[in-house]
Order: sequence, then C-alpha cells, then structure tokens
Amino acid sequence: LVGPNGAGKSSLLAIAAGRLAPTEGRVWRTPGLRVEELEQEAPPGTVWTVAAGGLAYVRGLEARLRDAETRLDDLSLTEYAELTALFEAAGGYGAETALKTHLSRLGFAETDWQRDVRTLSGGQRARLALARTLAARADLLLLDEPSTFLDLPTKRWLAEALSAYPGALLL
Repeated sequence: LVGPNGAGKSSLLAIAAGRLAPTEGRVWRTPGLRVEELEQEAPPGTVWTVAAGGLAYVRGLEARLRDAETRLDDLSLTEYAELTALFEAAGGYGAETALKTHLSRLGFAETDWQRDVRTLSGGQRARLALARTLAARADLLLLDEPSTFLDLPTKRWLAEALSAYPGALLL
C-alpha cells in the first residue's frame, strides 16, 4: 500500500483491523478470519513473554488438542482431524522455534529474553512487536511500516520472511 503522507494508509489498516469504522461503505470479513496488526509499541513484560504473546492462538489450539486426546473415545475422529489440521496450519509444531528465529534475526540474543521491555530502546520495542506479530501467523497480517528501525540485512530478512508467509499481507 503506497501513497503520500496523510493519504489514509494507516487509517485503511485501522479499518481492516476493526479499530476504526469506515466513514462510508462496510467491511466484510470471512468468518473465522484471524487478523493480526503490528502494534507500534510492545506491551509490558519480558522480551520472551511479550514475544510469546504472538503464540496465544497456537497455544490455545494445542490445549484443545491435548484435551481432545484425553477424550478420544467420546470425540469423533473427524473433529480431532480438524483440530490437528488447524494446529498444523497455524504452524503449531514449529511455532516456538520460528519465534526464536524471529527474535534472533531481529537482534535479540537469548540472554535478552528475560529483559524487561521497559529497558529496551524504542527501536528494540518496535522490533519486538514485529517478532510478536510474525509469530501469530494470522490469516491476514497488517503491517504499518514494518521496516522502521531495521538495518539493511534485517530488512532483507524481513522481505524474505514475508515473501514466504503463508497468509495474506497488507503493508
């Protein structure tokens, strides 16, 4: 999405995210569509807890799967297969590893993971928010200026990561 400053790019992303109502027309979303928007600031917590917040959906699916496994006698195989498919589509088995890779590529060493977000620079907080957003692996990612605060090698990595992203992107 390209346009001059003030053209409404950020407003369009806010409408797509559901944070802003359109002044005209209406927004229609496919039922069940998972949308994740890049926040400009990371929420409070440690680097790891904030980043791992992006795994909430996949962790919820994993909990449902584990629960279903305890009830396999009462559960249809079709229902279990559907849960498994959702978990796999969300990157379930590799979600935590992918998050660790994102953190590393965005400049966070493992020794940084227990740091309080309040001790990070503005650029570090923005990169942490990007890692969290990418980890969510939503159907639609809304990324408003995701390369801000990134050096050239990290911008290249981000471009590669986004070109391989399995969902839709609005940048």
